[in-house]
Amino acid sequence: MKDKKKLSCFSLSKFTNYEMIMDSMLASSGAHQAKVLEKAEKNKNYIKNQSIVLKFVSALVMMIMPFLSIILYIEITEGIFPSYPIEGQIFLYSFFMWIFLTISILYFFWVVYY
Repeated sequence: MKDKKKLSCFSLSKFTNYEMIMDSMLASSGAHQAKVLEKAEKNKNYIKNQSIVLKFVSALVMMIMPFLSIILYIEITEGIFPSYPIEGQIFLYSFFMWIFLTISILYFFWVVYY
């Protein structure tokens, strides 16, 4: 009797992950789906590489973005001093928070569509 190798849950989840990445790439390519399929056929690790890059970029953004908001909060609470008007500092730091939130939202849409 053959010993069948059982797949762990982790290895099964890789197949689902690769399938979702391939599906999103095909959905975003529109009329150019043949090019995406051709790339996947030429390079057998194409989907795997896309998965690794996606994980790396999302991990990088998820590590950096919270630090930016914490640093801005610390700067707001500690950086207020009488020689500079408080309205200007509040405007400046709220502008940086607006940039942070805009980048986060744009990154979310980038991950969803690419």
